[in-house]
Amino acid sequence: MVVVVTVMVTLFIAARGIYQYTTDQHIDLLDDQLKLWSEHNSLDNLLHDHSPDVQPHSPSVTPDIQFPVLQSFNPAGLLIIEHQHNQPVVRHWFPVAGNSVDPEPLLQDLMPVLARDNPHGMGLTFRRQDQSYRALLIDAAAGRQAVLLARQSVMVSDYVVLLLWMLVIIVLVSVLIYLVHVLIYQKRRKRWLNMIKNAKIDPLTGLPNQHQLQRDLKHARHTNLAFIKFHNFNSILNTYGPAITDDVIRQISAVIAGFSHPLSKNGTCYHVQQAVFATLEDQQISYEKIAQLTKDLVTAIMTTRYEVGDGEYISVNVTVGAVRQNRDAFMLANMALQEAERKNLQFYLIDEHDSWLPETYRRDLALTQVLLEGLKEDRIVAYYQPIFCARTKQVVKYECLSRLIGRDGEVELMPNVFIPLAHRANVYAQITKAMIRQAISLVEAYHINVSLNLSVSDIHNRRTCEYLFHKLKSSGLGQYIQIELLENEAIIETDDIIEFIGELKSIGCRVGMDDLGKGHSNIERLINLPIDYVKIDRSIMENVTHNLEMQNVARGIVKLAHKKGLEVVAEYCSTRALTQLAIDLGVDYLQGFYLGKPGPYEFEVNADADKPLSSQTVQ
Repeated sequence: MVVVVTVMVTLFIAARGIYQYTTDQHIDLLDDQLKLWSEHNSLDNLLHDHSPDVQPHSPSVTPDIQFPVLQSFNPAGLLIIEHQHNQPVVRHWFPVAGNSVDPEPLLQDLMPVLARDNPHGMGLTFRRQDQSYRALLIDAAAGRQAVLLARQSVMVSDYVVLLLWMLVIIVLVSVLIYLVHVLIYQKRRKRWLNMIKNAKIDPLTGLPNQHQLQRDLKHARHTNLAFIKFHNFNSILNTYGPAITDDVIRQISAVIAGFSHPLSKNGTCYHVQQAVFATLEDQQISYEKIAQLTKDLVTAIMTTRYEVGDGEYISVNVTVGAVRQNRDAFMLANMALQEAERKNLQFYLIDEHDSWLPETYRRDLALTQVLLEGLKEDRIVAYYQPIFCARTKQVVKYECLSRLIGRDGEVELMPNVFIPLAHRANVYAQITKAMIRQAISLVEAYHINVSLNLSVSDIHNRRTCEYLFHKLKSSGLGQYIQIELLENEAIIETDDIIEFIGELKSIGCRVGMDDLGKGHSNIERLINLPIDYVKIDRSIMENVTHNLEMQNVARGIVKLAHKKGLEVVAEYCSTRALTQLAIDLGVDYLQGFYLGKPGPYEFEVNADADKPLSSQTVQ
């Protein structure tokens, strides 16, 4: 569409320009030929004739004059006029031989033009009905003027031919551009389709992968899902190496993909993990029949011998975890596989009846209901843990931590329990918004520094970000809010993170990296983000007092951070010895149960300053 519009506009501009150029050239040609005509010897006597006047507009007394006809020129005649009382009066009209122009209407249209514009030696253009004329004023006898008239016509000239050629060229170029566009689009489309296809296909086996399985489960109506794991994978890998092991996996996938059974009507097989395959049978089938179908597939896998070298073959043992319900089928099939391995069973089935569900799944369902009720009743509450300056031993800020409070006012669930459930129930964003709202309300009341934890999921959630920035900007207290990025998810899209940090800093917020050293990403790469401080992860700090390697890791983080101009917070200061060691390592801030536990602190305002009751000094 854009190409077509561009071509149309180009054609219009080109046609208009060439038409105007052609017209101007034609008028110049007429003027040149009129001047040449005026200098012709045959006109000299007529221009200087002093014979008695004839009646105006009387062509009968002015016989046709034989004027020379020039190439590409269409003369109409010669008009002799005289000005009386500043008005032009016709004295003679000499039509060109063979010209049938009626002078009366022609002269009626010419007179107003002559009265208005009387440029000597210059051409004039006027129209009579659908015909244009070009007129040239020249000297005649004393007190008189002569007007040479010629028809102005549009001729098929070189310029018109040029226009046609340009149109042809533009059309050809447009067609070429369109063909190139189609070719490029088709190549890109093919590449996109290949990328989409590859994203759904396991490159080792050629079978659909885990992502495709999860997509298919969303559309399945009668789910019968089985995870099949061959559990001598590690021994094969250690004995024969990765190349032979990959070949064994390909051989197993060929057996599963080539398996046919009269009970199978709508079955698909997948390769989900290194040693785990899956089969999905989307049909309404009895337990006995699906059990027989799965048993026959397992028999086919286990009775096949797989080549591992020249003339050498091995067999594999498999364990199956299966589920017969649509809801949480992937997770339940994985749980069933774990139950089968734990109980040393070859087959474990989770049916749609509650009595078949694993205890952990039933517990999670119950806790999810508790979480949803807590959200509905606003029982997700912010607790605040003080953070101390390592040099002055004074509270400098508070970290906002979420807790699910029971109806009795006591903590019912900790975040390590309900955060995974919130992600699964798709309500995690509601918890983040609750923390943002409560933290900013506290800052508005007491003007204290508060840090908020945000995950990569929060940053990639457009509505969460819009809510955060709206609250920060409307409060005007961005300088009191510090945002800590959690490294509990791998930070991959660093460009998005940098843009997010930049917007936070534009409204006065400081930004830190929480859980540094947890293992998801390279420490130096994260420190190179435009942040202000880092927090050493608990997994490092809790071991520094008795593990020299961890102590060196912590010391290295402190040194690297300070080199980058960043401040360092030591978490998990749970004992006096650990706290003192953190100070000796050179950290800037301290946080931990030894110094102060998280709690729903109450604040009071005294006459001297707005100071929280929980503020304390390290003893």
